[in-house]
Amino acid sequence: YSVDLRKVFALTQPQAVAQAFVSGHVPAGMTSSGTGYSGDPSAGFVSFGWRKPPGGIYSANLVVTIVPAARGGGSLLRADAQVMWYPPRSAAELVRPDRFRAVTVVVSRYGRTARTARRTFTARSVIAKLARLFNGLPGEPSATFHCPVISASYRVTFDPALAGQPPIVMQPTGCLSVYVTVGGRAQPTLFGGADVISAISRLVS
Repeated sequence: YSVDLRKVFALTQPQAVAQAFVSGHVPAGMTSSGTGYSGDPSAGFVSFGWRKPPGGIYSANLVVTIVPAARGGGSLLRADAQVMWYPPRSAAELVRPDRFRAVTVVVSRYGRTARTARRTFTARSVIAKLARLFNGLPGEPSATFHCPVISASYRVTFDPALAGQPPIVMQPTGCLSVYVTVGGRAQPTLFGGADVISAISRLVS
């Protein structure tokens, strides 16, 4: 934390003053992401998030907790940092376009107008584009995400050009998770997929 916390420790003011001080001193490269009180009404907090995490990092956060000092009327502070990174992908789920002869896209939409669209493409440009989109996805971080209402399911199958090579099946969920199987074996889940879903939707429309 870039602010000299000794200035806050030296305050003989109540907790609210210390909390306002920390809130007004956003660390370089970060942005304020919230302030308030935890389950204990005497424990206030100020949180910051890294504005643009470097490659490989999903998020980086700093939480400063402020409580009244037992003596002297000042405040005590505790700073906690949390960094979440993207886990590595498996080598098996890397899609090499030249190893596949076709890609099959299936989109099933739910609701009153439920329908399923299925198309198979052999054009090298389509195979390469979908491969590039999937290859650009990172591994899914260990985090909790809020999902929108999911109105469709998506499945993309890369059909191998040679016998003995395993097919790769990608299933973007619309909830940031992309499930992958290679030759029927589950691989680490990928993260994102909005661009993939947009491309798939255009292909079957």
